[in-house]
Amino acid sequence: MSPIEETHEFHNENFSAIGFKVTGVEFYECKFKSCNFSECDLSNSKFFECTFENCNIANCKLTTVQIRDCEFYASKLMGVCFNPGNFAFFAHFHECDLRYVEFSGLKIKNILLDNCNCNGAKFMGCDMKGSKLNGCDFTEAVFNECDLRNAELLNAKNLIINPASNKIKDTKISLATAANIANEFGFKVD
Repeated sequence: MSPIEETHEFHNENFSAIGFKVTGVEFYECKFKSCNFSECDLSNSKFFECTFENCNIANCKLTTVQIRDCEFYASKLMGVCFNPGNFAFFAHFHECDLRYVEFSGLKIKNILLDNCNCNGAKFMGCDMKGSKLNGCDFTEAVFNECDLRNAELLNAKNLIINPASNKIKDTKISLATAANIANEFGFKVD
């Protein structure tokens, strides 16, 4: 049994270049650098005020995982599903691989996605008021029944949002994105 499996709570620890296979462990103000969580079951774990740098979290099982005030930098979270079971969810993502990630039914006001790859990502029924989704690639991403009022989606690439199925009042988008959306819905933009 590893020290991670024997201990159920960590405070202000630094972890680097290790693999994880744990459930029900609590991490407070910890730093993870180049750690591999891929395809792990992290169910019932807590991550509060943690930083993840260059970590692989792809295809993890996050059933009832709590993620609060965490920062992700250049990390791979491909295929991860965040849903209401992840109560207390609040995170910022910087230059992360969020391909095929699903955000479903979350209250994620003021979330920050900065220069992330969001190809094929799904944002379903989320309260995203005041969020900043800047410089991201949204090729084939879906926004459905989301509240994006007062959000910023500046310098977004390949962004299509259906204004009829999302709340978009006072959402800021670039002129290029506005033209892209107009073209998608049959308008001719000169």
